[in-house]
Amino acid sequence: MIRGVSFQIPQETSNMLWQILKCVDTEKYHWYNIKSQNEVWDSSHTNGFFALDYYAGKHFSELICLNHYILFIKLQAYIEKNEFYDIHSYEEFIQSNCQILILVYDCEYVEIYTKDLDITNALYRNAFNQGFTEVEYITEINDNRTKIDIL
Repeated sequence: MIRGVSFQIPQETSNMLWQILKCVDTEKYHWYNIKSQNEVWDSSHTNGFFALDYYAGKHFSELICLNHYILFIKLQAYIEKNEFYDIHSYEEFIQSNCQILILVYDCEYVEIYTKDLDITNALYRNAFNQGFTEVEYITEINDNRTKIDIL
């Protein structure tokens, strides 16, 4: 069973989250930023890029088009605005209303878990089209994560 997609991104200041997610209708989701697992800088490398816990879809979509530098981040996307909690395992992800869970760590490693195979396939194709490396599906066989956290 396919759980998501993983790949490596270049370490650079750019609109990387937009590049990663441009195949997803980000405006239709409610995005939750797990602040304890977030270090993303703005283009000046001096300020925090994601200051809030919650971003409505349109605001999130506009924000990720701006240049930023990702050290690490954990984002959770929901169709409806819900009370959210920090998901720590794949089982919690499956049981939750969260539709997309994004992990970026060590400035270049990306893992995206989704509940929609069409989105997973689109993210996989987009990663290749963007020239990202080490693109592969995350499956129950190769998913070595015991927890869905980056710290």
